[in-house]
Amino acid sequence: SSWNLLSDVRERKRQGFSVILSVLTSKKDPSVYWAEIAVSVDGKAVALVDKGGYLWGGTSDFKTCETEMDLQSTAKVLAMEWGAKDFFVLVMEKLIFVKGFGKHWCKYPGKLGCCLQPEVDGLRLVSNTTSEFIHRVTSQSLAVLRIGSMEPGALLNDAFKEYEGDESHKADEYIRFIKDKLPDAILQCIKAAGEEFEPALQQSLLRSARFGKGFLGPEISSEVVNEFVEMCHHLRVLNSVRMEKIGVPITLRQYYRLSTGVLTDRLINRELYPVALEICNYLRVPNVDGEVKILRQWAIKKVKDKTIQDKTAAEIIIHRLKNTNVIVPFAEIARCAKEEGRKELASLLLDHEVHAREQVPLLMEMRKADLALDKAIESGDPQLG
Repeated sequence: SSWNLLSDVRERKRQGFSVILSVLTSKKDPSVYWAEIAVSVDGKAVALVDKGGYLWGGTSDFKTCETEMDLQSTAKVLAMEWGAKDFFVLVMEKLIFVKGFGKHWCKYPGKLGCCLQPEVDGLRLVSNTTSEFIHRVTSQSLAVLRIGSMEPGALLNDAFKEYEGDESHKADEYIRFIKDKLPDAILQCIKAAGEEFEPALQQSLLRSARFGKGFLGPEISSEVVNEFVEMCHHLRVLNSVRMEKIGVPITLRQYYRLSTGVLTDRLINRELYPVALEICNYLRVPNVDGEVKILRQWAIKKVKDKTIQDKTAAEIIIHRLKNTNVIVPFAEIARCAKEEGRKELASLLLDHEVHAREQVPLLMEMRKADLALDKAIESGDPQLG
């Protein structure tokens, strides 16, 4: 029989887990065993396939069936995972099968040596040479980009294309047709741009939105303006981390769920300090959560690099941290150097700490009482006496 783990939503705060064992035999044919079982990311749905190719999907308590289908194939299922909450993917030897709730399904040619990774809004298909993302097309993208769509966003996008093609009279007709719904059309184009991975298509949709903004004049709402500016900022960040040399191909919805702080933490863990710094400065992240944190982690990495001599490491760190517009706590970096057994480096760094209350206690721990006394007297702080 097949089995899988199901996270218990009620016990998630306590990191509880319960084990689901699939029903031993298929619902279609009691003589056939289930071959694979997959649990959705939120733990509320499961999908099962038996050795005869019968596919069943429904709630995790097995009481409600959302979809079932006969694949008409006895090929071995190599992997099966859920994407988001409403579709799942099966990988077989010669094909990849995608099944959603209801009657919708599609299939693609198989790939050797690929694996599936569930995401909150889709599924990542990783092979030896590619990383592909399978997800359901959003309503905003369908409204704007579907062939023959009469949604305001689609007509605004068509109007901008006609305007670019020197057919201004046709563009005027489109704008007049959606005049009362122009704010909705602009928001649809903005949101559709956020769902796209291709920068060229993002730019085209955002230009359509900007084209529509010009017809609103002073009546334009703050919601439209803020949505446009924020989307431009977010897409610029996402496009930079999606580049091949960085390799963080997250979607806009994943970015919103993670937050900027988590994204920069991941870049720091991969030692991509310049990229993390550029993102924080571009988004104007507060210094404590942005530049100070990144520079502190960079300096600690230098401290832990034992291939660099103490004096050289001190020169590199001091030169970098002194040429910034923020105050980085040298005492914290010096404490790390002390814990690494690099007392000379700790002493050199600690000499540049501007807060005596952080400096003096660490000097005492390093058994430099005379120097600690001098620093306490220089500070004029009676609490350090």
